Formats: sequence, C-alpha cells, structure tokens
Amino acid sequence: MAMPAPVTSGRKRAVGATASAMDHPLLGPFGAGHDSDASFSSSSTLTTRATRKKRRQPRHWATLALVVSALLVAGAYWYSPTKHHDDDKQPELDLAHFGPRASLLSRSEFDSALSFCRTGRAPGPRGPSTSPVARINPRDASHGLATLIRNATVWDGLGGVFPHTDVLLRDGVIAAVGTGLHDPDGVPVHVIQAHGRILTPGIVDMHSHAGVDVYPGLGAGQDTNEVAAPATPGMRTVDAFDPRDPALKQILAGGVTTILVLPGSTNLMGGEAFAFKTPTPASNSVDDMLLHAGITAANADQVGGYKWRWAKHACGENPKAVYGNGKGKMPFTRMGNAYLVREQYAQAAKLRDEQDEWCAIAEHLDGHKKKDADTVDAAKKKKKKHKKKKRPLTGPIVHPHGRFPTSLALEPVVALLRGQVKLNWHCYEVHDLTTQMRIAREFNVSIAAFHHASDIHEIIPALKTWEAEGRTPIGAAIFADEWGYKKEAYQASVYAPQILEQHGIPFAFKSDHPVLHAQWLAYESGKAAQYGLNDQSVIRALTSAPARLMGVDHRIGSVAVGMDADVVLWPSNPLAAGAIPDAVFVDGALVHENKVAALIPNPPPIDLPVPTKAPPRVQVPSAATVWLRGIRRVVTGAKTLHFQELVIENGRIVCLATHCNVTDTANVVRIDLRGAVITPTLVAGGTQLGLVDITGEEEKTGDGEAKSDDLVYGRDALQAGGNLERSAANQGVGLIISPPNAKPASGALAFRVSAVAATNYSLPHVVRPIAAVHTAIGGDATEKGTAAGSVSGQIAALRRALTAAAESRNATDEDAQLWQDVAHGRVPLVIHTNSANHIAAVLRAKDELDPRGRQKWVIAGAAEAHLAIDLLADANRRAHGSVGVLIMPARCATTTWDARRCLMPPAAPFRGAVHLAALLKQHEVPFALGMIPNELGRVRNLRFEAAWVQALAGLSEEEAVHAVSTGVLDLLTGRGDGGADARAVDDVLAVGGYARFNVWTGSVGDLHAQLALAVDGVRAKMGQSIVQYPAHQ
Repeated sequence: MAMPAPVTSGRKRAVGATASAMDHPLLGPFGAGHDSDASFSSSSTLTTRATRKKRRQPRHWATLALVVSALLVAGAYWYSPTKHHDDDKQPELDLAHFGPRASLLSRSEFDSALSFCRTGRAPGPRGPSTSPVARINPRDASHGLATLIRNATVWDGLGGVFPHTDVLLRDGVIAAVGTGLHDPDGVPVHVIQAHGRILTPGIVDMHSHAGVDVYPGLGAGQDTNEVAAPATPGMRTVDAFDPRDPALKQILAGGVTTILVLPGSTNLMGGEAFAFKTPTPASNSVDDMLLHAGITAANADQVGGYKWRWAKHACGENPKAVYGNGKGKMPFTRMGNAYLVREQYAQAAKLRDEQDEWCAIAEHLDGHKKKDADTVDAAKKKKKKHKKKKRPLTGPIVHPHGRFPTSLALEPVVALLRGQVKLNWHCYEVHDLTTQMRIAREFNVSIAAFHHASDIHEIIPALKTWEAEGRTPIGAAIFADEWGYKKEAYQASVYAPQILEQHGIPFAFKSDHPVLHAQWLAYESGKAAQYGLNDQSVIRALTSAPARLMGVDHRIGSVAVGMDADVVLWPSNPLAAGAIPDAVFVDGALVHENKVAALIPNPPPIDLPVPTKAPPRVQVPSAATVWLRGIRRVVTGAKTLHFQELVIENGRIVCLATHCNVTDTANVVRIDLRGAVITPTLVAGGTQLGLVDITGEEEKTGDGEAKSDDLVYGRDALQAGGNLERSAANQGVGLIISPPNAKPASGALAFRVSAVAATNYSLPHVVRPIAAVHTAIGGDATEKGTAAGSVSGQIAALRRALTAAAESRNATDEDAQLWQDVAHGRVPLVIHTNSANHIAAVLRAKDELDPRGRQKWVIAGAAEAHLAIDLLADANRRAHGSVGVLIMPARCATTTWDARRCLMPPAAPFRGAVHLAALLKQHEVPFALGMIPNELGRVRNLRFEAAWVQALAGLSEEEAVHAVSTGVLDLLTGRGDGGADARAVDDVLAVGGYARFNVWTGSVGDLHAQLALAVDGVRAKMGQSIVQYPAHQ
C-alpha cells in the first residue's frame, strides 16, 4: 500500500539516490548562508555562447505562482549569458528583470545543486536491506589472513542453532558456513578449534552514548546533550565522539561490535546519530570507526543496502524537566513538547517544498531534465528532420528563485521528511507514544523505533493500525530489566518482550550506555529469560533485530554468508551470569582475546541446568503447620544439607532433617518441592530500598534528602507497598538494611542510621531498629563550597566524631548512646567510599582511633579496594573481623574517577585475581555483596550478582549464598546483642529460629531458576500466611 501524502504538501517527490550521511551535499558548496565559491554582480560583462533552442514549457503547473515562475524561467533562458546573440554583443544583465529573488549562479554552484535535485531527494527503501550475491566489506581488516573456526555451536542471530559447524572468515566477510569446511586456497589461514563453544554474531547496541559520555565520568568528557535549545537537530555525535573512551575496550570485550551512538534525551531533537564499530583503530580516527567507512560511489553496489542516516528525538519528562523546570523556558509541559516538534517539522517541510520548487525550475533551465523510459521510447519513435545537436551550458545562469534554499539546522529534518533518516524516538508512556505517532502522521514521518518505551506493549492496536496504513512498522529498543528510575519507567513490565514477540512487533535490547555498562549487555538482556523469553529470542534482540531496525541487516547481526565478519566466541551460555567472550572478531580480524580466561575459576556451562518444575501453589492458613518435602539441598551459607525435610510450626523451624515426624497431622499442609533448593532469605544492604519508591525527580515518593548534622534514622522513614520493594521480594530479597539519604547541614559529614526491615508487608515491618551508622567520604559526598568540600575535611570530621564518642562516659540521649555503641564495637560504622586512596586514609584513621581493634568498620563500595588489600589484611590480623568490605556493586565499572582502577575483566589481573572477592577470601577479610545505592530497580538481581562473583572469584555455592544473605547481616548489624528479634535475623535456617528462607527451582544464580515461594515465619505472629508466592509485574 502506498504511503499517504503529507498534509503539508501535495507535490510529488523527485526520485534519486540519497546524499551521504557525512557529506551533506547541500551544506558543502552552498553552506547555511548560501555562500558560493564564485559570485557575479549584475553589472558584470559576460561572454555569450551559441544560440540554443527555446525549451518547451511544462504541461502542467500546480499554482499561479509556478506559472509566473515559468515565465521567469523563459526569461532567464532568453537573457542567459550563455545564449548566443546574432549581433555578438555582450549585453549587461539586469537581475531585476527576473524578479526580486533572482540570483546569478556560477555553473559549478548550479550543477552541484542540480545534482542534489536529481539524486539527493529520493526516500530510502522500505522493507529489509538488500545484499548483493557477492558483497564486499569496505572495512575489511583481515590483511589477507583468513580465519576458519571449526566445530562451533552457531547461534545465528535469527533463531537458528547449528552444532558442529565451521565458519570461514575471509576478506572481512563470512565466506562460508557449514560442516567439514576445507582450508581456503591461496591465502594464509588461522584455524581455531571451538570444541563446541558458542559462536554468535557480534552484538549490535542501537542505543549507546559511548564515546560522547566518556569514562571516568569527568565533566570534560560529557558531550551527550547540547542544552542551548530544546531542539538542536543539526548536532552530530560524530563531532564529539572520543575514540579513546576507555569504555570502548570494555564494551568490545563483552562482544558488542557495533554501537549506534545517539545524542542524549534532554532535547526534543537531539541531533544526528552515527553507527560505529567498537575497535579503536591505530589511526585513532573517528571516521575510520564509522560503520559506513569506506563506502564510495564505486563500491556501493558491492557493499549493498542503503546508506541510512539516523536521528534522535525525545519526548516526555526529560525536555520539560530540563528546560521548563531547570531553565524556566518552553517546554514546561507535554503540550509544549509537541508544539515545538511540530514547529520544527513545519519549518523543515516549508524548506523542503522550496527546494522542490527550485529543482523543478532548475530542470527547465538546464535543458537536460531526466526522462522516464516511456518518454525516451516515445521520443525515439518520433522522427524529426534537421535535428540539431544540443550543446551543454557552461557559463553562469540566472535562477529566478535565487540560490538553492538550505539550512544547516534544518537539513537533517528535511532529510527525515524525505524518508532518508531512521528516526529513533526516546519515549516511555502510552500517551507520549501515541502523541508522537499523531505528529508523525501529520508530516508523514516514519519512526524506526521507540526507545525505552516501557509502555509500548500497551499500544499494540495502535502499532497494528499504523502498519495497516501502509507505513513502515515501528520497532522498540528496550531494556530487558532496567526500570523504576523515574515515573516514566515505574510501571515497566518484565513481560513486555514476550508480548511484543507474540504480536510480531520487532524489538531490540539496548544498553543506553553508560546507564547500563554495555560490556554486560548480553547478561543484562538475558534476564528476560527469567520471565519466559526464549534464549534465541534474546540473542535475536541483541543482533539481527537491532541491525534490521537500523537498516543495516544486510551487513551485520547474523552469522550468514556475505555478512561482515563480526562474530563472538563464547565459552559459556552468553546470557548467563559470569559469561565472558573468549574471542571477538570484527571485519575479519581478531580484535579481542580474553587473556584472563584461565584465571576465571567457575565459568558457567554452555548448557545451563534445567530447573525443576515449580511446586503447585497451595494456600497455607496462618495457623497451619507446614511440612516441606522433596528438598534437593539446603544451602545455609555455612553448610549444605542434602535430601532434607523441613517442618514449620507457629512460624519457627521445628525439624530440619532427612526425615521429620509430625504427630498432629490434622492441621498440616504438605508441599512437595520436587527437588527444589532452599537458601536463607536474601539481604540487600546499603541501598535506599524501602525509603523511596521512585528515584530521580519524584522526591515526594520517598524520604527525600535531609540536611542535618545530627544522626538521621532510617527507621523513621520506612515505607512499604511500593513496586521497587515488591519486585525485590519477588526475587527472594526478604530483608533490607537501608540508610536514609542525608547531607551535612554545616559540618563535613552526614551520619545516617540504617534499620533492618522485612519486605513485602503492607506497612513497614522493622526487624531491628538500629543496624549500623553510615557515612560517605569522597565521590558524590564532597560538595564544593561547603565544609564537606574536601576528603581531608571529611576524615577530620570522622576523627572528631569518634574521639568525642570514645571520651563520652554518660550517654544522655539515644544519639550519644549510639555513638558509644560504635566506639565499643557494638554497632558497625559503614563508610561508603571507592578510591583506594580514600580507603587507605580511612584505615589509617582507624589505626589511630581504635588501636586495639574493638570497633567494627565496613568499607562499602570498595571499587579499588584490591589496591589496599594489604592494609585490609593487616587490620584484620590485629583483630579479626574489625574491618569488612561490602562490595557494591559486585561488578564494578570504571564509570567514575574514584572507581577508574576497579578490578574487572578485561582489566589486567591483580596478584592472580580478576575479582576483589578472591583477594578478600584469600586474606580472610570478611565481605558481602550489595547493589548500587540509588539503582533500586536492580536490587531484585542480587542473586545474579552472587553468581557473577561465584564465577569470577571461585566461590563455592555456600560462599556465594552467604555473601548475599547471612554475610550481609554479619557486616551490617551488631549481632549478638540479645535483642528481641535477634533470632529472627540470625537463625533463619536453624531449628528453633523463625523461618525466613527461599525455595528455588535450581541454584540461586542460575539464569532459568525461579523463586518458587518465600517463607517468612514472623507473619504467623500477625495471623498471616507464612508462605508467599512471587507475582511479577
């Protein structure tokens, strides 16, 4: 079905090939201000040429204005300086004769514009990209060396799985795929034995800010958003891209070989995006990294496909927050957002129509207007006598409409209206998505994909209607799991990918790097398999789907003959926690090899374990005795018990053995767990979960931020029933230890007191009102212009606080008593810091303040703690357990200055270790795992972080479970004080203690294992059922 004509113009478009994404033909010879390389005044004396025949006038003109233009064209021809006059005189040219807009153009200027008229206005093709039979890769990096990968398990990116398959890479393309391939003749070949390892296409990340939002997060490297105005379509990410961004090597090491680098989402129109291959060349040339690099007019047909351009728009919260709330200028509302987009489109449509009118006149001025085949055939059949040969014009020419109309700012929008640009629109919610579709209809704009699009699964009918109108289908570039960080993302559903797949809506998974560190994009996307998406559907959404949405699936995104030789060899299931590529090939060259593979003790297997079938959901009355049978193993965190039964009465464990006897069977509920695994409830420590529900700009949904020099207590601001807390409970997080958000009012440090609370209650349920005292040093805790403006000032404030506590003898209030508890080691002091330098300063202060090692300090964050491992070990040798480490997050990245030396592949190992936990274990430093404090939507993935550390640090299953359950309690609570709820915290899997544990259909960190049910025995005291089943949103 033909696409409907735009409402802004009824004129037909000229047909021809597009301009280059880099060259912008209109902005080269003309420029934004119509400057020409040759100019002529109206009084110049000009040389004439031989007489030429008058042109026939066009048959139809749409308006009276064009009739007038036609007369001016005729006049322009008659008085053209190139026309021969019989008297051989050289007339002076009066431009006023041709109208107020007329200009005299040099022949080069005129020809350049006319070339664009003929070849630069046609829309790009609809449908899949096309590829020639024998295509070439203009980026070939093989240097004549072929690579033959034998006996791989090929996941082709299109849904296919082919074991025992050979793949030949030659001349930068995939030359052959099959079994028993022979070494190619005539070229040297490197043979790799895959031994069944998985080979996938290179990952395509169609939403990245790598290279423009540069690690380690310094202001000098932040070039994502140009906030001069809410619409800046003329910006180009290629102009800011830093090929030496340290993130690029890390991203490549994760198997990501192509990235579409978009401007940010501050502006309604952020500018043009550019696609890059991720290896940084020896030239350090940004141009050499472009996906389109090397394509010329001579080889374009052999490369195949269409040379698409890409653009970024945004809607919703961001533009109105930055400009309305932040700068006091439009847009303040979504209405303002929509108006400004329409305004840009209207201006671009006007410019486009002016260009088309100029081109129509220029064709008649030139006298060489292209004819279609029918016209040419008819002309051949018509016999003419005394036919004279036409001579081309060579001199300057008058155009009655002046120079070709151009605009540096609007050119990308005009190209978008012409159908030459793939539009990527940042948009989340139902009403925003449908508004942008409404605007796009008005101007006949195609939308390649909505990005983020947390509600896109809610508008399936609108998407189907759009497609039924003959428009290019709209895709989605979405997160598999990232959510909850602002209102737009609060209602995201884990089932959105499945819904899109069921209805045939194309979707891709993306990183939004550095929002998600793109090195781990395969793992981050693999979490969709937790909620039912097939593994091959995840791989498709990482490879061929984004390539198709970008219009480059003829080159990248699948393992097939003729594709660019971008492939990744994995030793494990690529989606599993702990999976790191062994080798990455781009354009036929080996560009990354995992040099620390031998140092990874427990990589996940290629074939992941098949989980057991979840037990039936049984309603358990609050007063019932619960008898659990069919337990494969119980992992307490200290030991593992096999083939157990477990009985709970009145919320407490009364039997944990290979066989339990229950005398009173009248009130017993029996549940067969079918070989499930039991662990303690997971404990999330150090985040703000339970204190805020929507992070970002919505402070009213949580505790807010205190400015106080006194102790601030988290127990006073706990809130229950939010989506973030519920999502964590649905993945087994039963306890939280959350310090409030606070900054000092006048001092250098803010001290915050965390509480232990249980999740998934309708009202806050405090298990222990005081867990630890928290403060922060360095990083975001420093605040210029205040007493907290320096690390040295913060360390001094820490000394003063602890010295005063140690000297105090009579505590008169709760604050004074709590400081005494810290000074005497009854309550831990948790110091959030990442830099090795700051960690060393903190440990020196502890030596001075606590020479006997009575106090219990915890370093939280600890990204560079491996560099201070000797200091940590010395502190614990003097007094075991006096200093612990809460690693948060468990997978560090070099995102900030204080974390720029973090230990994580592909970084070089440190003393033979590739993860901090291995060193802490070796030196007997107590540790546990946590999450990023303010990324609360990620807390539900705590169990997968344990699996990562288990793989990289060589932990046992018991140690990994301990690090996210009882180990967190060991670090962050003053356990053993005999409080009323002490057993509820301590003895979660011991006879006599309250039952607080999880039942899993497999190992806790397995990708496909599910939480079958959670048990919270304390609920029995409240008359509630102690068994709860997960209910994901």
